[in-house]
Amino acid sequence: MQFSPKRLQFEYLNDEVFDLIYLSAVEAAEDAVLNALVGADDMTTLRPPGKFAKRSIINNS
Repeated sequence: MQFSPKRLQFEYLNDEVFDLIYLSAVEAAEDAVLNALVGADDMTTLRPPGKFAKRSIINNS
């Protein structure tokens, strides 16, 4: 026994509606990567063990 209608009707949004949302997501990801790079400290690596990784130095001038 079928309880829902045989045909369903959908309303779609134009893709341009999402452009600002996508742009905001990309900018947030970019900011997160840059913040991680700028805020990183010197450290020794886990794989391969014992190597030394210096933090990134970014000059704002």
